[in-house]
Amino acid sequence: MGHVAVMPFVRVLKQRTEGDCGIVALAMLLSRSYEDILEALSRIKHGPVHPHRRGIYIRDIVRVAEDLGMPLRGKRKADLEQDFGILSLHTLANRSGKEHVTFLRWGLILDDGEIWEPDAYMAHYEAHVKQILVPVTEVNP
Repeated sequence: MGHVAVMPFVRVLKQRTEGDCGIVALAMLLSRSYEDILEALSRIKHGPVHPHRRGIYIRDIVRVAEDLGMPLRGKRKADLEQDFGILSLHTLANRSGKEHVTFLRWGLILDDGEIWEPDAYMAHYEAHVKQILVPVTEVNP
């Protein structure tokens, strides 16, 4: 009998610095390591300097995902129960009004090593969804 590759549904990661939420969300989305994402960021022309400290832009997230084989597209309206992807949020509480990204899967938000129901997360952080980046599943002619 052959060996079957065993993979977890998702590796829940904690942030290592205040500015690395995009790296962590991408690593969870792509089932890659934190270091894989940093390496891919280094290949991007005009990529960010110190992305793990300063954070990365949505365009960097899209470029890295495409570089690693999962093209993404943005959607303004997120279905928090059904969508799968990276949520781009504006938060007021506990994050000082910062832009933030998280990973959404199975109707749950995975953020900084924690798993949240969307309503509880949004209330706790006074968060509002700006957009969601979802995998491109079909090619438009």
